Amino acid sequence: MLNMNHRLVNPAKLFMIIAFGTFLSLASTLSHADEQFPDFSALVESVGSAVVKITIETEGKPSNQMVVPDSMPDSLRKFFENAPGSPPFGGEGVGSGFVISDDGFIVTNAHVVEGGDKITVQFPDDTEVEGALIGLDTRTDVALVKINKTDLDYVKLGDSDNLKVGQWVLAIGSPFGVFDYSATKGIVSALAREMPGDSYVPFIQTDVAVNPGNSGGPLFDLSGHVVGVNSQIYTRSGGFMGLSFAIPSNVVSQVVEQLKRQGYVSRGWLGVTIQPVSEKLAESFDMDRQRGALVADIVVGGPSDESELEVGDIILKFDGKEVASSNDLPRIVGATPVGKNVTLEILRDGDTREIQIELGELTEDKYQNLLANNLNQKPEFNSFGVNVSELNDEQKIELDLESGLLVSEVAENSPAFYADIKVGDVLLRFNRVKLNSAKDLEDAVSDAPTEKPIAVLLVREGNRRFITVELSD
Repeated sequence: MLNMNHRLVNPAKLFMIIAFGTFLSLASTLSHADEQFPDFSALVESVGSAVVKITIETEGKPSNQMVVPDSMPDSLRKFFENAPGSPPFGGEGVGSGFVISDDGFIVTNAHVVEGGDKITVQFPDDTEVEGALIGLDTRTDVALVKINKTDLDYVKLGDSDNLKVGQWVLAIGSPFGVFDYSATKGIVSALAREMPGDSYVPFIQTDVAVNPGNSGGPLFDLSGHVVGVNSQIYTRSGGFMGLSFAIPSNVVSQVVEQLKRQGYVSRGWLGVTIQPVSEKLAESFDMDRQRGALVADIVVGGPSDESELEVGDIILKFDGKEVASSNDLPRIVGATPVGKNVTLEILRDGDTREIQIELGELTEDKYQNLLANNLNQKPEFNSFGVNVSELNDEQKIELDLESGLLVSEVAENSPAFYADIKVGDVLLRFNRVKLNSAKDLEDAVSDAPTEKPIAVLLVREGNRRFITVELSD
């Protein structure tokens, strides 16, 4: 029953009351939030003088023409055509950089200066000085330039390991090579981002507006330290779309140190091919969780070839550093001095053990050299669901293998079919059993458990990899 001592509230008035209350609450929240937002003006004023614009010219072809994205509206196109600039993130043209010492050392991207015959460094007061390339490292996209000038304002490299997602950051650079010394702010969106084809840089992802021409410019934290070097963007239009990627300052500092000392970067080399430990592979190796880097191949004559390391070992620690995933290992190894004796903690046959390896040096030919051999097919039926043939001497030499079984046919609806084994694969091991003959495979299949995934090592298109196969009764 309605209590008549209480007056009914008009719904319209109720809405107005709620709306007004919400407005007051929102205004209070915004006012409080406004107090929390940093004022970047003091930061820009304190570090801006150390940020430079870098112009590259190639002999007989000055970089005085900017590439304008096709998607740019006609109303804006006229402001950019015939203006100095650079193709989006790479090649000849204009980029950014920053001074790291009072005697004229400047950091930028390798792709900004690579292939240039003349480097011109322009300061915020429009002073221009010719620069000399000390060295560059294409794998991390870091370059070091030196100018003949002293008593310069400079900035310091910070500790990128202390970055957190959500933290405020500031970028300064010359977007499109037109708008010199522009400052944009944002937050760290993600850490340790993997980029296609890259193994040595755990990129910092931000939502800071970065465009062509910003490349090589600094990414600052609120204390004024450089925590990253802006290097790449994800874009479908040629311009900023909310995803920018910077090289962490800790990677930059390691590269710069070597470029200063010797003009190039030398990296440790383990001499192995690795792959991730998938959930099913972890189960097949009796692991409690996914971790480490699975050794799929060992380079003949490399550092690991002379050690106790074996194919099928899972590297859990390298020189005392945890290898959480296969992506971690190239960075850790690459940052380790050449010739150092390191200790690897590995998992083999369910047991952990330590082995010693002396690192070699990763040269360009080793970095680029991958197996690429055509596979011939000779069938021999096998009840596992594949037709296989044992490799002849010529194929062993061509593929650099001691043994293996060449797959010429895969039966539909077989265990091999569902494991995505393909014609042309060379089977090397089944459930840790080395395959020298077709009978070895038959026996290995018969002896394998049916209650868990089985690890199979194979060669596909010249690369070794593990896959898992599930058998059933």
